[in-house]
Amino acid sequence: MTDRRDVLSDEQMARIRALQAKFVEVDGQTVEQWVDNFKRDADPDKELWVWQQMAKVYRAYCDGRKLLPEAKKDVYRVVLFRSMPSEQEVLERAKLKELSREDAIAIMKGYNASTPPLCREQLGWQG
Repeated sequence: MTDRRDVLSDEQMARIRALQAKFVEVDGQTVEQWVDNFKRDADPDKELWVWQQMAKVYRAYCDGRKLLPEAKKDVYRVVLFRSMPSEQEVLERAKLKELSREDAIAIMKGYNASTPPLCREQLGWQG
């Protein structure tokens, strides 16, 4: 059974709205869906921080580049899948459509060592 909070703080809600706005073009979830997901997190502040780091890497790569929507989805997949234990696993799972392997590696370099990965369960991955 998943624990669920009834409310999030105003500050957490503002952070969620900002994240949803950054990822809406590739994620497609509504603010309400994002809020619902964060209400299920054991430590929403920690997860918000992780997603903010993901947004920073996503924007750093996308800003200043003329990327087609499918390429932006590739960037998002790489950023999301970065939580895997190895770059090789990320490259296998991301199934890039527009970006090259080298592009994906460049995106992953945008993370610093202190960025904790999301767990496999949060990504819906088994095994």
